[in-house]
Amino acid sequence: MTKADILREAIHRFPPGKIFSYSDLAETNLKHTAMVIELNRLVQKGEVARVLRGRFMANADQKKAVEPEEIIQAICHYRNKVCGYETGPSIWETWGLLPAMKNRKEFHVSITQMRPAQKHGKIIVRFKRAKLDPARYNHEIMQFLDALESVNSIAEKSKADFFGIMQQIFRSWNESHRNQLAGYALAYKPVTRALTGAMLQKEGYNTDARRLAASLHPASMYKIKADCSAFPDIQEWRIVSQKKSEAVRKNNNVKQKTK
Repeated sequence: MTKADILREAIHRFPPGKIFSYSDLAETNLKHTAMVIELNRLVQKGEVARVLRGRFMANADQKKAVEPEEIIQAICHYRNKVCGYETGPSIWETWGLLPAMKNRKEFHVSITQMRPAQKHGKIIVRFKRAKLDPARYNHEIMQFLDALESVNSIAEKSKADFFGIMQQIFRSWNESHRNQLAGYALAYKPVTRALTGAMLQKEGYNTDARRLAASLHPASMYKIKADCSAFPDIQEWRIVSQKKSEAVRKNNNVKQKTK
């Protein structure tokens, strides 16, 4: 039996559409160099599809049937190590921040080292640099802060109560997650730290809020397109809600017309 036949036999046992790596073929007892050469040949013949570097698909004919979750899982985990996490619109839809999109084709992943967007069949994966190491830090907290950082783009596309939803998510966390939020936020942009601080202050985490306040420039102002009326002390954080300002201007215009 040739080396190629040994690989074919091992790959044939995988379910159609399975994404696998060299480590999944350890039972063949082939040397790594030989495995690389033979897999490259199978890819050239169209018997195996290369999905990512070092990751392949069991049946090239099944490439279109691969679920986005499988692709994202393969991207975020390499050689048994976590190297990224899913974030962006696909996550925010599940939280109710954005309207649900049927048959979503574009996904976002935060990783430690930037790379160009990738296309896998009809699926496009775009990348952003993670503020913290995905292998060491909690993904849900980072997804939460990613949403705060993208509040203006989300507000432009959705009428959802952004901060009302974010408060609900925060309150659903255990105390450990809540206590970590301020520390994570220090790795993010000033506007994200200001919004996090305002939220923590509203929820009674005053020590954490003061920690974030101390990290901000005293003269900076932060313009937000979402309604910030949920935070009574928003002016302390020099956050200006453009949505609220627009509502006030419209109301003043109405009053002037009625005079």
